[in-house]
Amino acid sequence: MLNQNILRIVGIAFLVIGAIFLIISFAGITGYAVFSEGDFKAGVLTALWFFVAGAVLIGVSVSRLEVKVYDSSSGSGRGKHPDKDYKFDDIRRELNSSGGPVSLGEFKREIDRYRGEEGGEELIEIVRQTYAPVFRAAVNSGDAERARVGRAFLEVLGEKVEEEKEDYRLSSEEREHIKRVFKGFNGTLNSQQRELIKEYGFHYDNTTGGHPMLVHRSGNKMPLPFTPSRQKVGLYVASNMIHLLEEANKKKK
Repeated sequence: MLNQNILRIVGIAFLVIGAIFLIISFAGITGYAVFSEGDFKAGVLTALWFFVAGAVLIGVSVSRLEVKVYDSSSGSGRGKHPDKDYKFDDIRRELNSSGGPVSLGEFKREIDRYRGEEGGEELIEIVRQTYAPVFRAAVNSGDAERARVGRAFLEVLGEKVEEEKEDYRLSSEEREHIKRVFKGFNGTLNSQQRELIKEYGFHYDNTTGGHPMLVHRSGNKMPLPFTPSRQKVGLYVASNMIHLLEEANKKKK
């Protein structure tokens, strides 16, 4: 599928060609050249065809512009103030005449205003047809943050989208159990730790010539330190194990 930049360039080229044909056609009646009436009509029709085709291509290119849906906050405040920070860029200028960002709070107020006006439901339907596909695309993007923002905007339009459960993740009980078992890890697996890695599909491999490895049945692997020097190394090992297990679960989904 042609992208919008190519469509826009071709559209502009068509408009220029149309203008050239139009100038040539009118030159025939201003004395610069001699054309028959049939040539003149043909030239005008050709010019009109290029103008219309160019306008359509430019219009299509604009309609395909990607609308960004995002959380504008950062750091520890991310996601805490959705009305202010959840935004989309209104490049189609349905709600913001400058084409700038519209926050979730502004979107709510505008939709509420429409609901209180005569004919407002028709306006809401126009907004829904214009932007609901954009918000749905954000929900289905695979990006958890964009999905969260897209769901919030869809809910304003009366479209409830259930959040997909991240069922590849270990339960909080499992995560805490792994951390607890590896809390006192000192570089050598004790019997409880060996039992746990076996339970979760790992085996201990010290044939690599370097650091011993924990190898999961999925093929994922992680090194184990010989003589841990960092504090909380047990938590570090447990966190790596949890990450590998969840990655393996995710691949199965």
